[in-house]
Parts: sequence; C-alpha cells; structure tokens
Amino acid sequence: MRGEDFICSSWRECKGSVRKGSAFTKGQLSHVGQHFDLFRDEREFRVVMVGQEVGGRGNARITMAERSKSVHQRSGLIQRFDSEPGRTRRNPHMLGTTLALGEIFGLPPTGDHDDEFLNIGGHRVHMFDCFALVNRLLCAAHELSLKTGKQPRLATPPKRCSATMSATFAPPSRSSNRPSSSSKGSRSGAGVRTSLFR
Repeated sequence: MRGEDFICSSWRECKGSVRKGSAFTKGQLSHVGQHFDLFRDEREFRVVMVGQEVGGRGNARITMAERSKSVHQRSGLIQRFDSEPGRTRRNPHMLGTTLALGEIFGLPPTGDHDDEFLNIGGHRVHMFDCFALVNRLLCAAHELSLKTGKQPRLATPPKRCSATMSATFAPPSRSSNRPSSSSKGSRSGAGVRTSLFR
C-alpha cells in the first residue's frame, strides 16, 4: 500500500480472472503487533500465524495500521473469548488464535481476559499485540452467495501471491545489527523494536 493505492503488478490480472458472480476485494494487508519482535532467553521468539485472506466481506485497501486496529484493539481488547455483558464474543477464527497463542506463550487457558496478557518489561501487553497475522493472499475473491472461508472461484491469486509470501518471510539483511536484549523496546523510524518476554 502507498497511501490509498494498492501496489501490485498482478492485481489487474487476478481481478480479470474472477468468474462472473464473484466479488474481488484487493489490498488486504496483514497485522504485525507492536511487540512482535520478542526475545526469550536471549533468542528471537517471533510468532506468525498465516490465514488465507481477510475475506470477500472485508474492505478493500486495508492498511497494516487498520488491520492491527481490527486484530489488537477490537478483537483483543474490546471483544472477549466468551461473550459478557456489553462485550461481544470473538469470531471462531480469533477464538482459535487465542487458544493457540495462549499455548505458545504459556498462558492459562481459562477464558478470562486478564489471563491473555504478557508481562513485557514490566508492562501488561495483550497477546494479540505480540504476534503477526499474515495473509497468504492479499486479495479476496468469493462468490457473492458464499460466506468468508469458502473456497474462492479464483485460481490466479494463489499463484501470484507466492512471491509476496516468500518476501514476507525472507530473513532481514545480515548487514543490520542484532538488537540488544537489554533494549526497552522503543521504535523510531525504520529501526528494530526489541521486547523482553519472560
């Protein structure tokens, strides 16, 4: 994304391959938590979950900031594992994400919202701000009559998006310095953010 423009050399070709009766939603970027770059016992501890796409019912041109607002603030901080008075329940996908992250981070599977927080540098941080939720596809194509999660009637995007997915998981340049484990986790510009996870 560059501003409101979705930059992709293949999206027009992908859109052109959509069968009649299907919707095409372009540019749905991923969520990367502010505490994604964790260290535990002096070793990198980064958690990534991969979904297929945001979905045909989602908006087009979703920036990373907007995606993070949806994942961390809305689903993580506002919604709950179980519905409560004044609080809605997370969707099934995010319920599964909650259980998986709890297991990875060693948190008790109580369903209590207070047990979804990590202690990082003396601060309580919600688990959804400590991982990345990456989409295999940056666009979604669905038959208008189907709900998100059904197999899209589109063959081109999975092939075209493979290069983007490979770039997403490419290791950082070896010329960059490894961040100190004593860093308190400040981010400035394109710098690297380091967090401590006990």
